Amino acid sequence: GALADVVEASDELDTLLGVLEPLEANFCFDVMERSLRDMLTVLPWTLARPDDAAIYARLPTYQPHRVFDPEDELEEGEVDPRLDDAYLQALQDLRID
Repeated sequence: GALADVVEASDELDTLLGVLEPLEANFCFDVMERSLRDMLTVLPWTLARPDDAAIYARLPTYQPHRVFDPEDELEEGEVDPRLDDAYLQALQDLRID
């Protein structure tokens, strides 16, 4: 199932390249990363070569894709996940309707 998710998300990116909005493309990447991590978690790492196990151990913590309302207020100490205004304006300027 996880491999099928990776293939499907990859095909969607390949097929719709130039059509997807940046956040839609980010979602596809998130599906691929989550699926690959799901596959890696079921491997018997005690039987892996030391070099492979070391690479797996160095993987950064998974940061799930977050959907948010830009009008929401941030919690105390929360990092602002929103894109800055200049970037959003550039996206709007390049958009073809």
